[in-house]
Amino acid sequence: MSAEHSVVPEIPFIQDHQFRYGEIETVAPGIRRLTARNAGPFTYHGTGTYIVGQGEVAVIDPGPDDPNHIDTLVSSLSSETISHILVTHCHRDHSPGARLLQAACDAPTYAFLPTPSARTLVALSMMIALSKKGSIPCLRLITL
Repeated sequence: MSAEHSVVPEIPFIQDHQFRYGEIETVAPGIRRLTARNAGPFTYHGTGTYIVGQGEVAVIDPGPDDPNHIDTLVSSLSSETISHILVTHCHRDHSPGARLLQAACDAPTYAFLPTPSARTLVALSMMIALSKKGSIPCLRLITL
């Protein structure tokens, strides 16, 4: 299939990642990111934990089992409600933080099974759809 007929748009690998550990950054309207301190060959500077929405938010890929990362996430979002936790896949750099985050905010957690089936496309589609809507009510319709 040619690139012009691809279902998923090509996503460039942008190496100019300006960030500070411990600070949430805005990456697009309605989408923010907190980078975990777990730099490595598979995580680049660290796992990106994404926050979608404003006021009532979904957290995508809470990250590793790192209490400092989760504490930063929770304290930075203290004036907002974490209504959903989404895990795109169960690698140790993406999913273990979900347990800690759920204990802190009691939001439901939705996760994919440990298979490579379409998880990246679905997560990307959710982020795009949510950023266009400006809120996250459509997440209530997701059944996993």
